[in-house]
Amino acid sequence: MDKPYRSATRLLRAGRPHRGWVNTPVTRASTYVFESVQAWRDTRSRRDQERLPSYGARGTDSTHALEDALVELEEGYRAKLYPTGQAAIATVLLAYLRAGDHVLITDAVYEPVRRFCAEHLARLGIAYTYYQPDGTGIEALIRPQTRMIYAESPGSLTYEMPDLPALAALARVHDCWLAVDNTWASGLLHQPLTLGADISILAATKYLGGHADVMMGAVISNARAWNALERATVDLGQTVGADDAYLVLRGMRTLPLRMAQHARSALRVADFLLSRPEVARVLCPALPGDPSHALWQRDCTGANGLLTVEFAGAVGVDSVERLINSLQLFGIGASWGGFESLVIPVNLAAARSLPDPEPRGAMLRLHVGLEDPDDLIADLKQALSRLSPSSLNTMMHPTQDPSAIDIDPHTLKQWLHDGAEIALLDVREHGQYGEGHLFYAAPVPYSRLEVDIVRLAPRRDVRIALYDNGGADDTAARAAQALTALGYCNVHRLSGGIAQWQRDGYAVFAGVNVPSKTFGELAEEVFHTPRIGARDLAERQRRGDDLIVLDGRPYAEYQKMSIPGGICCPNGELALRAHALASNPQTTIVVNCAGRTRSIIGAQTLINLGVPNPVYALENGTQGWYLEDLQLEHGARRRYDDGVAPQDLPALAQRSARLAESHGVPTVSAQAVQAWLRDKNRSTFLCDVRSAEEHAQGSLPGAQHTPGGQLIQATDQYLAVRGARIVVFDAEGVRAPVVASWLRQMGWDASVLREGVQAHLDNPVEKALAPQLPLLDDAQLAAARAQGAQLIDLRPSMRYRASHIAGARWSIRPRLASLPLDATRPVVLLAEDAALAAWAAQDLRALGVNDIHANTGDPSGWAAQGIALASTPAEPADADCIDYLFFVHDRHDGNKAAARQYLAWETNLVKQIDERELAGYRFPAR
Repeated sequence: MDKPYRSATRLLRAGRPHRGWVNTPVTRASTYVFESVQAWRDTRSRRDQERLPSYGARGTDSTHALEDALVELEEGYRAKLYPTGQAAIATVLLAYLRAGDHVLITDAVYEPVRRFCAEHLARLGIAYTYYQPDGTGIEALIRPQTRMIYAESPGSLTYEMPDLPALAALARVHDCWLAVDNTWASGLLHQPLTLGADISILAATKYLGGHADVMMGAVISNARAWNALERATVDLGQTVGADDAYLVLRGMRTLPLRMAQHARSALRVADFLLSRPEVARVLCPALPGDPSHALWQRDCTGANGLLTVEFAGAVGVDSVERLINSLQLFGIGASWGGFESLVIPVNLAAARSLPDPEPRGAMLRLHVGLEDPDDLIADLKQALSRLSPSSLNTMMHPTQDPSAIDIDPHTLKQWLHDGAEIALLDVREHGQYGEGHLFYAAPVPYSRLEVDIVRLAPRRDVRIALYDNGGADDTAARAAQALTALGYCNVHRLSGGIAQWQRDGYAVFAGVNVPSKTFGELAEEVFHTPRIGARDLAERQRRGDDLIVLDGRPYAEYQKMSIPGGICCPNGELALRAHALASNPQTTIVVNCAGRTRSIIGAQTLINLGVPNPVYALENGTQGWYLEDLQLEHGARRRYDDGVAPQDLPALAQRSARLAESHGVPTVSAQAVQAWLRDKNRSTFLCDVRSAEEHAQGSLPGAQHTPGGQLIQATDQYLAVRGARIVVFDAEGVRAPVVASWLRQMGWDASVLREGVQAHLDNPVEKALAPQLPLLDDAQLAAARAQGAQLIDLRPSMRYRASHIAGARWSIRPRLASLPLDATRPVVLLAEDAALAAWAAQDLRALGVNDIHANTGDPSGWAAQGIALASTPAEPADADCIDYLFFVHDRHDGNKAAARQYLAWETNLVKQIDERELAGYRFPAR
């Protein structure tokens, strides 16, 4: 159309050839005939550039009319139609990607697309990586082979909206396509092509058809993307019937009216649900407080009928299913977008590959149809009333005072060695913990307690002992109340805290990951691991000796500083990758880390596997290199190749199996693990020891990503329950057996999952549900600051020192009560994690502060809104930085004294442990 009509007018008139018809007639055709051979040849020669009737598979008047209407709607160049939305998506992926390419896919993708990637893209040699649905961290995932960013705007089920202009700019910089599934907005509320996307995908089955009686997909592209799309569509034989095209075109005429009514009713239903104590939150970007609300306001012109309802922690999956079964006006069925209201339960853990950045309760998805909203609300009300009385009472009265049982140091010491499960939790902040803690304590700072605890101690009746500093410190008491509110029912508190523990003559240990690092020092003694000094290694490198340096740390640590020429190969990958990196058995292998433990464990791993090469641990790692005044490398990018030669795998797996068998590591079936997971009397941890990239492609439900080397090096960051079962798995049977062999020697009951990542397990993920807390974007923050809001910066203290909003006060959750706050003025919590802010806000409400918001921005975003920033290198004072452990960090920042102190601390660990702690390790007799 020539005139810039509004969308409702354009939808009524688009796709109507001006021949007097109000509705474009249905044109059914397969074969077209021509008056001459020349006419037939002319049409065939021009049909790739022009839309000419030549054969039914290439379209008819009916399909062309619908394509025209979609181009009008999306403001695109050309459009193609497909039998289903999934067919449209599959064609897009195959049209622009080929073997060797890489595509970034939102983790909120439509579920069948996830299966298509796993079963077809992988088979075709196309790599894929899932990214966070809001786009966070996506640039770091881009590879030289990345050819497409695939987004949903908003995403499925949880409706995160990516910043499409930012994604478009990123795609242009890296010369890749941006494809967007625009089904939620159906082209009416949101036009991705106008925001920089190349391809917009629609499931016309949904709102475009609108009557639940037609299946169809569509793709609208810009001019740049058209030729590849058009060719793939023809080559794959994708076509639709004229009758289906007519039904979608008919539905489009009323789309604006229907969509507006869906949205009005949905927002009324959302308001009702948010008033209910059973409901923790309602997810919809049109709702104020939704994380994507600001982007929705910027990029969208309206909403639809979709809502995802998240219930409070006391409402379980079974209760939600009973609620669904009792609804009368909501049909139980997949899809959405028709005139009728629908409901389904949501298992978010099964629909995602990445760890959820925030806790989630039981969920269901509503599609609010065109029924009277009062009737729908009444139906929901009667269904909610059927929830069990005990659940309702828990939600209405969640904070019955749950004082933990006090225990003395002697009792706790006995418990730590009685063989039964126990989770010993140090609930102080990281800096306090690092200055001195109990040997087996897992660091679970109060500021992160609810966010981390279910991952670290999933069984609600596991025996828990926690402690703080003692004396006036009430952190343990508050932590006990928080745990009890989450359903933990076997909580104990060390009377007198760590101070009483020391007064009774028991040792405390400085540093972090102490049991793991002590294990490394013991392993060197037991196995007599060969080592090489920094000067010796440097001289061999200077001479050009046949050697290779493998850095056993994660890539981020390696990039910060490394031995010149070193290659990043984390310890957990050595069993799988070292053979390719040092295929000549005469090549000397040197394994290094930053200090000692991972050098020792990495080198001994290769020796235990029986590699023929000479193998050494670099004594004192990069710190030893630096202390010898040798130059370290910074920003190195060398790493192992992702691929492994298929012909090498059987021998590698056999070698790992022999090692595991020698240490008594059992291999267990998925059926046995399933029984363990259902065992209410024992904790079972499911650990994915593969790389981060592999884990992001998909893992087992409920599995933690625990990179193999780090699981050995920092076990207390992943497992807080001593005596628990540990089940490790990989994809090829090479890495997991080696990791399990070390865990067994560390005293853990570790097994290997026989089927690996291919196992079928039913293991729904439980997480603590964070309270709702309204979020402010940076512009809203600037306005709130100007109006006198009190700003509390909860970010790490070192980040506050480097840059913070002028006038904002730094604090941390256990110290909030000491702030001089005016309870009558609004408070904005500045945090890097919305969930951490939400839990801190709960403590503020207990202090009488009720007007609380959060902002999760950063200094660059604040500065862009004109907010003044400040830098205070000495504020907060060192003594107040209870979240920061100075001596561990200073060793890498040019402080040789700190490096020497650290190495002396590590080598002295074995002398500090007592006989019972030593007996907890299980080294083979030698």
